[in-house]
Amino acid sequence: MNKTPWNYALSLLARREYSRKELYQKLSSHFPDCSHIQVEDVLERLKSAGLQSDERMADAWTRSRYHKGKGPLLIARELAGKGVSEQLVREALAQPEFEWGRMASSVAQKKWLTIAGDEQGKIKITRFLNSRGFNFDHIDSALAELGI
Repeated sequence: MNKTPWNYALSLLARREYSRKELYQKLSSHFPDCSHIQVEDVLERLKSAGLQSDERMADAWTRSRYHKGKGPLLIARELAGKGVSEQLVREALAQPEFEWGRMASSVAQKKWLTIAGDEQGKIKITRFLNSRGFNFDHIDSALAELGI
């Protein structure tokens, strides 16, 4: 296959969704001789053809990270780093299928099993959930469910 920016972008998108910013960075580094205008042209063609969408990427990323036990704050930071707009991040995180409090409780339950009986358990669970990107309302709810 002819290695063109278009073909390279298609091969990337065949594996997973990418944000426009991510694709721009990959194309620019893989094809250093291409001008900014050429890369932007490829990105615009991909978007027009419905092959690249920041909205679809944000939804897929959020869903994937949610099912790995990550919280909304962490996911929002990751998406922002990938160049996804604040509006799309808010929309992706607000999907009704995501029950952030329930996920925080589930993650806390699993962690509690590994540290049960530890005097610092509450602190460890709080730090762990915080590092996973859950807000303090979710953390408080999860701790209350654990009875600690």
